[in-house]
Amino acid sequence: LKRTLTYWKDDNADLPEVEYEDLDVMKMEMPPGSRGYGVDQTIHHPDTEKRVAAIEEIKKENPGADRFELQRLLNPIDIPEKFRGKNERIGRGFK
Repeated sequence: LKRTLTYWKDDNADLPEVEYEDLDVMKMEMPPGSRGYGVDQTIHHPDTEKRVAAIEEIKKENPGADRFELQRLLNPIDIPEKFRGKNERIGRGFK
């Protein structure tokens, strides 16, 4: 799996720079595969079941964690402070 990175080196550029980096399935917040959009017809990555088990173990070890804490546990990335705010979910049923 690859992660696509796009960014502008120059503010005046018409198109962004595009790079690809390897993606470690064991560090993904959600394993690759079905995202709940109907019948799962994907070809699963060989480490999908292993990552699902790791995610369930993290959830079991942190039963009181809210979705923000779980996100940090599942995907511990270091991002600049100004981007660390809680994402807003709009709609019914979100706390």
